Amino acid sequence: MKERSRAQDTALKQDTAVPGPAMSEADPMMDMQSSMGNVAMQDMLLGAFPHAGTIQGATGKSVPGTASVDPDLEAREGVKAKTEGTHTTFSGESPSLDEAAHEAAHQYQHAGVINDAGLDPELQAEAIAEQVTGSGAEMKRLFSGEGAKVATAERAYTEISDATQKANKEWEVGSAARVGDMGLTVTTEMMHEAYAEPTLIAGANEILEAKDSGVKIEAGSKKISGKAPDGSGVKTLSEVKPTIKSSTAASGATPNLWTDCGRSSREVMGPTAKDVVPRAIYDDGAGTTHETPTAGNTDGMRDDIFVKGGLGATAAAAKTAYYALSASDKEAFDKKHGINKYAAPGVGEAFVSRRHDDALSAGDDGGFNFHWGGVIMVAGGDRVTFENFAKPGTTYDTKDSNWYFETRGPPTKAGQTFHEQNQGSVGGDVSDENITMATTNADHAVTATRMSTRLLIQQLASTKREEEKTAFTAELKNRNIEIVATSLDGNEWGSDEVWVEVSGGSGAFKSSVVDIDDGKTHTFSVPLRGLMPITGDLAVKVMEDDILFDDTILDYKWSSPYAATVETNSEYKISIDFDR
Repeated sequence: MKERSRAQDTALKQDTAVPGPAMSEADPMMDMQSSMGNVAMQDMLLGAFPHAGTIQGATGKSVPGTASVDPDLEAREGVKAKTEGTHTTFSGESPSLDEAAHEAAHQYQHAGVINDAGLDPELQAEAIAEQVTGSGAEMKRLFSGEGAKVATAERAYTEISDATQKANKEWEVGSAARVGDMGLTVTTEMMHEAYAEPTLIAGANEILEAKDSGVKIEAGSKKISGKAPDGSGVKTLSEVKPTIKSSTAASGATPNLWTDCGRSSREVMGPTAKDVVPRAIYDDGAGTTHETPTAGNTDGMRDDIFVKGGLGATAAAAKTAYYALSASDKEAFDKKHGINKYAAPGVGEAFVSRRHDDALSAGDDGGFNFHWGGVIMVAGGDRVTFENFAKPGTTYDTKDSNWYFETRGPPTKAGQTFHEQNQGSVGGDVSDENITMATTNADHAVTATRMSTRLLIQQLASTKREEEKTAFTAELKNRNIEIVATSLDGNEWGSDEVWVEVSGGSGAFKSSVVDIDDGKTHTFSVPLRGLMPITGDLAVKVMEDDILFDDTILDYKWSSPYAATVETNSEYKISIDFDR
């Protein structure tokens, strides 16, 4: 497992040629004096950058900055080295050539000596390190000036540092932690590591299973706790343990996942190992979301949204009209129709950020065509994605174990959305023109049949998706409440004559009268069809028929999430649950 500093290598959690989170406008040509000013007082400044001669011989460029040693770095921050601006801090005086070349690459990036070669900063640094220690055949392309500029520092993301965790004795994960606002999710700088509230994990996994996702998640034994950023109190989270159903890794090894970001995200969306093409999700501007007619082609999905948004009758006209909008009008369109910063896929759906057509048609083979991120958990405005990324030498059919979790924030927090973190992936006038969409490939009717009744009720209440509403409503009409009545006492006059009534939602149901002998059980089936929509408490009554006044056996308020219930008195045991 490689440990990374998010301030140094956030781009590890990105796909090929996807940049890290949006960066600051700091001067990329920091001089040596300002670089040395960043050296911590406890660091020991090295006289020369480690392996400088070998690195310069391989790259043809001298290392632009300085280096120092901080023996406490690894213990404090969980990394062996980090680069800020054009200064590198190592945890030891004799780093390996691979480590030194990797950090030198970040110095070249930050100093503006190289652009990212169409790779993201981390992947480029890894590639340069490999070439310095190997054949060097790709070095020319890596130093060709292709790709986007890499700024010297990242815009701050809401996170809790390792030092703060230790000082406050909370959220202690050994690296900087991205803590969701509600304190229900945490992602870290460690590959394969995330934490979440156990019931959130279980609920998300039920949705993933219903969508036949290729990824299963469950709560592990390791736990962390801390105060939720939104002030809702202390939360205790369990480690998220994923299973990749199609993994071919050896038993006990870290499971592997498709390296292609789109294919790995489609594995999250399901069906397992089927690589089904998705459809984009968009808002109609009147409170309802829909799915695009076009599936698979990101340009077609994007153009469908532009046309449906009223920008033009044809794809070409609508696309031209969108890119002609002012920045403020684009922002308004994006918000109204749920794209870019406002794309909000649910569990078992995915983000996709697509490059501008001009960048693609220019024949630039650097950079990415699109980047995908499959969503496995949602808590408030925060989404946890499960991603992998293509690397030099991988193909569409390659799998590896370099997948990771990441937190994507809401548009109310600058720089935290999936869209913003994947902007600026190409240089020139179109660097900020990626289009980000939420996507799904669910067969909603089939998905609905796999969901429990409780989950169907929850999903129907929360969705604004026309297609989901139709499928979930139809399936719920086939479900029932089961009320099981068991007679416990001796009856002076023989059998009890029992009936049930359930009311709530928009209707009520009353059963026929049934004779129940001593020690016998009867199951009353109450169809949900007559109670929908179910939006609140259900009043459940079990009654004994009598000549003058019916006797009440049970009068119970059944509240969301409608957990299975057993109520017992001296005469009866009554169980209430759904049939599925």
